[in-house]
Parts: sequence; structure tokens; C-alpha cells
Amino acid sequence: MIATISMNASPFPALSSFHQLNKTSMMDSSTKPLPADYVPGPNCVICARGNAVKKHPGNIRFLQIVDDHLKKYSAAGSKLEKSLLVSNIIDIINDSNPDGIGFVRQIDGQWVAADDHTAREKAGQRLRDLLGGRYQSSSKSKKRRRRANEAILASRVDEIVARSNGKALADRIEELTPSALATKACYQADNEFQKIFNQANSELLMRIKAELDEHSSISSLDDSERSDASSSSDEYF
Repeated sequence: MIATISMNASPFPALSSFHQLNKTSMMDSSTKPLPADYVPGPNCVICARGNAVKKHPGNIRFLQIVDDHLKKYSAAGSKLEKSLLVSNIIDIINDSNPDGIGFVRQIDGQWVAADDHTAREKAGQRLRDLLGGRYQSSSKSKKRRRRANEAILASRVDEIVARSNGKALADRIEELTPSALATKACYQADNEFQKIFNQANSELLMRIKAELDEHSSISSLDDSERSDASSSSDEYF
């Protein structure tokens, strides 16, 4: 036996996760009840949660439209500019629907036109989520570069010390020790040798610092060039 499906049935069941009201409650005055046989069109945005909603063509298109406004929204210098961009998103959605109703939701199983506040909140939240993800990715990228630079610096120190510490320090001490070795008093010789060792060690540390400073300057320049390149290619349209 083949089951029959009512043509008036909605493909989206009542969504209990989004502002459900009990049977005796009154609908908000800002909502507009839609016909009992209403089915959301392909350009209509459903204000609710769930996989079925995410896969709805209108919701997918909505995300694309919001994404297209992200660059201007991020560069907006005032709340008014941001508000106008959100209004433009809402207008695009509404104008693409024959009845001018671009955002809908369900209350107790009945489809209603979502009020302007709900539509604007949905668009604004999506924009904020995208910006938050963008800043987070930028922060993570900076941390990765910093860790990489720290690893390079540590490796550089090891290289300098391995190459210079033994030989350079020993050579420098050998250059400075004749006066100490020529000193007859044991105590005075030991004291003089300690001074020579400290001087040689100080020179070595200054050499390491100079090389690290040079490496740090090069790394900073590279980061600046990467940042400029990223800014020039960061297009959303």
C-alpha cells in the first residue's frame, strides 16, 4: 500500500527549538500568520535551527549574501553604516520573494512572517560570527609565526654557541692571558685570569646579541611584507 502525502503538508515539521508558544498563547502583534498551505520558497530564509534548515536553498543563499557584505561591514566606521548594510541584506532577501516576505519562522506548527528585528538579528549575528572567526584565525596565525621565530632564534643561539663558544672563547682567553701567566703571584694570577675569562665571555655574549638582533630585524621585515601582501589580496567579492 502506497502512503499518500498531503499537498498542504509542510516539508519542515514544527521546530520546538525556536520560540515555541503554548496552544493558549497569543501570537506577537509583529508577526504575520501565513496561509495554512504555505511552504517556504527557494529564496526564503527560515529562522530556526537544524540540518533541514541549513540545507534549505534560501538559507544557503542568505549566507552567501551576508558573506558578500562582510568586507564592507568590517570596514564600516560607524554603527549607522553597519545598520545600513544589514538593511541592504534584508532588502535583497525580501525583494527576491514574490510576496516580499523573505524571513519566516514557525509558531506551534504555523508559518508566520518573521518580524524585522528577528531578520536583522539573524543577519547581524552571521556577520559577527564571520568577523570573530576571521580575527581568531589571524591571532592563531600570528602565534604560529611567533613560535616559529622563537624556534629559529633558539636554533640560531645553539648554532652560534656551538660554533663560537668553545673555540672563540678559548682563542680570546689565549690572546688575553699572557699578562696573567707572566704574573708570579698565584692569587694575583688566578684573579687576573678570572677577569680575562669574564671579558672574553662578555664579548661572546655581545656577539650573540648582535646576531640575534640582526635576525630579529629581518624577521620583522618579512612579517611586514607578508602583512602588506595579505592586505592587498584580501578580497571578499
